[in-house]
Amino acid sequence: MRLHRFIGEYDISKKTIRIEDAEFMNQTVNVLRLRINDELILVERGFGEARCKINAINDEFVEIEVLERSLARKESIREITLYCSILKRENFEFVVQKATESGVTRIVPILAARTVKLNINEERLKKIASEAAEQSGRITVPEIAPMMTLAASLKNVKAHNDTVVLFDGTGAQMHVSNFKIGSRIAIYVGPEGGWEESEVSTAAEAGVEVLNLGPLTLRAETAAIIGTYLLCQQKND
Repeated sequence: MRLHRFIGEYDISKKTIRIEDAEFMNQTVNVLRLRINDELILVERGFGEARCKINAINDEFVEIEVLERSLARKESIREITLYCSILKRENFEFVVQKATESGVTRIVPILAARTVKLNINEERLKKIASEAAEQSGRITVPEIAPMMTLAASLKNVKAHNDTVVLFDGTGAQMHVSNFKIGSRIAIYVGPEGGWEESEVSTAAEAGVEVLNLGPLTLRAETAAIIGTYLLCQQKND
């Protein structure tokens, strides 16, 4: 049976861990109905994970015994930051969930010229990312950055990434094998109505590579998920 996973600031170097967090207690005891001697996985964020057993449950804490530890493993072969234009609520939440499962490091909501929805629920997105990370076996949760405009994001993006890509139908075909394993890559995905020509030109002038994901027209959320997965996980075309 697959064990439930919980990512947090747990110290898995200890033999026993006492957890007093109300949300954790509610999830394990009331929602999942775990009981004494049931096993689960505790993930120390960014460090490793441990197979554990519940030793005690009361109104104040859950006591966990660490049975077996394993250190961090590589989640993505490239470090990917996804700059995604804000989409309709359910579509953008879907992107956050699936990009997390694909191995993305950071997600930055972007305001573009054709963006229709102009706000996000940052805390909800962080919760979705955390749950997706737990479900997919990750030991890190991608950062959900505050939203920013396309222009503001382009100012310093080249300084922090080896390559910056903007997906648009006017660009050349992307080949995953052109991107070095271990490199830092930022990818830009436009809104439902696509980028305006001036935005593509501005990005190109800033040194951004304009590429496409193939001959078919993709929905914004599809492009975000496919682009993230290919660059996070694929070694060759």
